[in-house]
Amino acid sequence: MSAETPHVLLGVMSNPKAPLLRTQWREWAAGFKEYNRGVQVRYVFGKTFYEEKVDPGQPNVVTDGHSEDHLFVDGREKLPHVGLVTEKSAYFWRTAVQLQPVASWYCKCDDDTLVNLDRLMTVLQSIDRQHPGEPSYFGHVKWRGWDVDDRFQACGGTWGDAPKTAEDILRGGIEHETHRYPPCPHAAGPYPYMSGGMVCMSRPLAVRMANDVHFGHFIDVARKRNTFGTRCRKPKICASQGPDVHMWHHEDAGVGFNVFRAIVAQNASMNYIAVPAHYNDAGIIERSVPLDANDEYWSTRAIFTHGIKRPSHFALLKQRWNLSRPVANLDNLKCHPCNLLPRGVNHHYGNWRWARVPCPSSAEGVGRFCDVQPQEHFSCCSWAWDIPPEMKAQARWRARQYKGKRSQDRLHWA
Repeated sequence: MSAETPHVLLGVMSNPKAPLLRTQWREWAAGFKEYNRGVQVRYVFGKTFYEEKVDPGQPNVVTDGHSEDHLFVDGREKLPHVGLVTEKSAYFWRTAVQLQPVASWYCKCDDDTLVNLDRLMTVLQSIDRQHPGEPSYFGHVKWRGWDVDDRFQACGGTWGDAPKTAEDILRGGIEHETHRYPPCPHAAGPYPYMSGGMVCMSRPLAVRMANDVHFGHFIDVARKRNTFGTRCRKPKICASQGPDVHMWHHEDAGVGFNVFRAIVAQNASMNYIAVPAHYNDAGIIERSVPLDANDEYWSTRAIFTHGIKRPSHFALLKQRWNLSRPVANLDNLKCHPCNLLPRGVNHHYGNWRWARVPCPSSAEGVGRFCDVQPQEHFSCCSWAWDIPPEMKAQARWRARQYKGKRSQDRLHWA
């Protein structure tokens, strides 16, 4: 594919005043054959900078000598709260299909996330072969509840599975084994969302989100709050603000809520697809010596690494992650109704038996919650976690060789 006909548009949320991570990203990306071919990488900036009580603010000009890979969206930079990229992330999803109308997938990542572009392309093409033309949401699955009626606050979840998050919403729970937090009377959910790092939408899903009226309302209100709301720089302080001034700072959970709500409201169906593997940071990549079967297995499946913020992190990543290893077989994606949890499937990818959303305006009591049967709208998809026997055998051979060499070294120095 040429740069004019990409299969994937990957938007990297980038700080216009911090070119170091873009330089790092370009160096990393240049090693992949799909860079700006099958996967078109663009660094996403807000068109303007935030100014207090002013909309839209001062124009954003990025001067790093690489305007050919810049992408400007309507969101603003330097928002006055902890959700620094919420506006431009939302506008990216709102306009992605217009920005690149020929792409089959639209992905977003942070600039401290480095993506294996060739493997991303391979995996998304595999999904297309198995689920052609279907709305699909792809990433690292977590669970949340979301306070509705323009409260812009996540409530319930962050860790645990669907039943645990449902318990949080209805009855509250225990945090850090001691602190009890209250229930979430205003929260829809539980719902899966794709956390941090990298997330993708297939074209059919991106089109739905672009045309979703409520998502447009959500973005408009969020922008007004950012303009006229109260500044807050710490999550707990932000969370304590009243619902009429609360700003949106749970970026991925907010987008995930809109995906969940839109599919239910449109009486549509969608696939939640868990990424085959990723690394939270460079320190956990291929750390066993000699390389064991578990490390090799995840290395051949991982799509991205998160948290590469410093040159030392980047150096460790390049040292640790052997990108020449053969890619694992990723044509065995398995899907099932999300209310089920088949044997051998990670408990985060199923057992979702109940959720709730605000009732439609035609129902009695607007704003009250209506129950959702997840299996009517959603499939949960993931790849098997079984390490191939030949990989285990090779790891055992490496261990014996390593043990033998260590024994010889000890004899030599005795």
